[in-house]
Amino acid sequence: MWVVLQNLGSAIVLYNLAMLLIKFLQFKAAIALVAFELVNSLRGNLFTYSDLRDWLDRPEGPPAFEPLPTQKPLPFLLFGQHVLPKLATDP
Repeated sequence: MWVVLQNLGSAIVLYNLAMLLIKFLQFKAAIALVAFELVNSLRGNLFTYSDLRDWLDRPEGPPAFEPLPTQKPLPFLLFGQHVLPKLATDP
């Protein structure tokens, strides 16, 4: 019985924290969003790379595209990345 009460208490605390976060995001948004719309929009854009503050100001627009960072080669010749010859299609 004690374990059930602990799980229930944890669920209530997590729910309250999530609602507090949603209310804060609603407060910071430039346009008035209903909590349901905000949660659905966040869920839809969960794996897109965009700044949260910019997205809250303009949630209907597409996220800004930023190119992926390039990986710098390791300074060691024998370990890690190997130097490959440049191909004709490489910039």
